[in-house]
Amino acid sequence: MGHRDAVHQGIVLDVSPHAPTVLEESKLQEFVKETHAKTPVWVFVEKVKDYREFGNLLRACHFFGVDRVILPNLLPQQVTNWMGAETSKASCGAMELMKVDMLPADWSNLDFYKAAGKHFTLVYTMGTAGQASPLSKLDVPPDRPVMLVVQVAKAGSEDSARLCHHTVHIPTKNRKTPKSTGIRFLTLESITLPFAAKIGTILEKIIRTVR
Repeated sequence: MGHRDAVHQGIVLDVSPHAPTVLEESKLQEFVKETHAKTPVWVFVEKVKDYREFGNLLRACHFFGVDRVILPNLLPQQVTNWMGAETSKASCGAMELMKVDMLPADWSNLDFYKAAGKHFTLVYTMGTAGQASPLSKLDVPPDRPVMLVVQVAKAGSEDSARLCHHTVHIPTKNRKTPKSTGIRFLTLESITLPFAAKIGTILEKIIRTVR
């Protein structure tokens, strides 16, 4: 249930948060095959800042036909927040219909990319200014599952980007140049509705290609 002082119209529903399925490495290939006739398209949320933003992303994922959404390992309180009523509200109910999984505590994001790369074409949604491609240049194999990696953080991850097969540039005014590398990263400060829509256009192109 939302905050006690939240605005409502006379009807309040008391609900329990969803518990995401823990995605064990041994089940990764099994889940890839479960879609049968259609090529799987997954989304991995590498970093999220706000559960309402996660709800916006879930809405786009459901609309464009994503099969699974994967979260990094979360603390119990984070699960309560990000899989609770506020997220469901922000997603317009999409959270109730989506398959949402979470990485186990002993599986880092980088370990996950290495394992998933054996089965998926990995597409990173923000890369270095010199390496990221515009959406028009994105070319994924039509017969291979695809995973779109979404990161909401102040700085992109070099290691994550290097483990992905493609990087796609999402236009943003925010730029940061890490002193250690001199590489400029394009980042999303938040998954607002306009940015969720831009992510949706990437998903649409991917799904049109593989299905």
